[in-house]
Amino acid sequence: MAFVISAVFLAISAWFLLPKLCVLLRERLKLVELIDRIPGPPAIPLLGCAYAFKLDNIEFVDQVEEWGQKYAFGSEGSGMMRTWLGPLPVVMVCRDAIVKKVLDNSRNISKPSLMYSFLSRWLGTGLLTSYEGKWHSRRKLLTPAFHFNILNRFVPIFSKQSEVFVEQIKKHAEENEEFDLFPYIKRCALDIICETAMGAEIGAQTGKNLEYVNAVAAMSRLIWHHERLPWMWVKPIWYSSGNGFAFDEALEVTLQFTKKIIAERQKAFKKIGTFYPQNEENVGTRKLAFLDLLLNMQAKNQLSDEDFREEVDTFMFAGHDTTSSAIGFTIWLLAQFPHLQSKIHEELDAVFGDSQRSATPEDLRQLPYLDKCIKEALRLAPPVPVVGRVLTEDVEHKGKVIPKGVTVVAAIVALHRDQKNFSNPDTFDPENFSPENTSKRHPYSFIPFAAGPRNCIGQKFALLEMKTVVSRFFRSYSVMTSQDNRTNRALPELVLTPSKGFIVTIRERTK
Repeated sequence: MAFVISAVFLAISAWFLLPKLCVLLRERLKLVELIDRIPGPPAIPLLGCAYAFKLDNIEFVDQVEEWGQKYAFGSEGSGMMRTWLGPLPVVMVCRDAIVKKVLDNSRNISKPSLMYSFLSRWLGTGLLTSYEGKWHSRRKLLTPAFHFNILNRFVPIFSKQSEVFVEQIKKHAEENEEFDLFPYIKRCALDIICETAMGAEIGAQTGKNLEYVNAVAAMSRLIWHHERLPWMWVKPIWYSSGNGFAFDEALEVTLQFTKKIIAERQKAFKKIGTFYPQNEENVGTRKLAFLDLLLNMQAKNQLSDEDFREEVDTFMFAGHDTTSSAIGFTIWLLAQFPHLQSKIHEELDAVFGDSQRSATPEDLRQLPYLDKCIKEALRLAPPVPVVGRVLTEDVEHKGKVIPKGVTVVAAIVALHRDQKNFSNPDTFDPENFSPENTSKRHPYSFIPFAAGPRNCIGQKFALLEMKTVVSRFFRSYSVMTSQDNRTNRALPELVLTPSKGFIVTIRERTK
């Protein structure tokens, strides 16, 4: 009797479930059909294209570039390439028109869990990783912290830490020796973000708190490793490889570091009272907009303790890892072109003369050639080489349809090398950003800080910091390198990273 009842129950269940299963199967087959109309590398069941992924970082970059040239920029030239990460479809877009369709749509602002869920172990659901509803409200709350009046107040801090930076590397000029510039830049960027955003002078450039810098670098490398290899998504494999334990250790270092800074500022905030951003012109440089804005929100119960921690970690990461990459690539690329450095030196001398005074916002506005060089470096080496979105509606382009629900990756690093917009895409040429050349191009041909409603909230902060640090460096030094783009590859970890550091020789300038 029990057997009969079980059989009847199973039959009834199958009767109700079968139509739903048929619908799911039909939707899956339609998805596969639409995705596979987009050109892309061969895929196999279960593993998709991942079976062919090169394990070595440099070989993997070469492989993706080769696929991009063949499928995205090939005969069809649609600027789209499909891949399968296991059973999950991912479409890469790398031409201005299709990138605009994806990023400019105010409904396509959700970020894919495929790319960002593991990062959320560190950053939670802060501004960088948050879902649609939370992102809208948080972006609105944080935008006042990036008003240009507040940013201009940061320039003295940018200048002060830049002067420490050029002093720290002076010994290498005196010894006329090659050295890796990148660690010095990272420490400078960390000192800047801690003092401007958190009100904390941590002294990374003078040998303090280096554990945090190293932990962030380790997590960047490990997150990238986890994202691109689907078998690493299986926890036992991730931990048996040793990567899981290394990540957990680095994560603990970063969380404890920011918790310490938060605790110190919360204690100070209780003594100094509430700070309102609209009155920022009356506030000294030790009471700083970003952290104080968060403290006000917390005081008004707009932010929980965890919300507060998420935004602090997000800004600490985004405010030092990306800018150090951008500053490093700018100086290193210019190290390969002494004649371009000469133009920068002439421009700087015209503004500053023999003076060693700190730069002001007005000074920085008088450096158009340096501005072109920085933009060209951001073109060739965008700090965040790819950004992802989950489509909330179908996107049609050149007869192909990317279905809603699919993860789309805008490959900024490939977009910036589209020969349609840049005639010598792999050559460092600041004249790409002359007014006449800029005016001819599609507005989405150059988007180093992403674009659309979910662009980088801190892009003006980053550009101001870059210009201050790079100008201070070239006021003091000329720079050379024996490396080039073939011997020192740009690797897309969490941010773009040089495979062999920035090995340079510097010489003090004589006027």
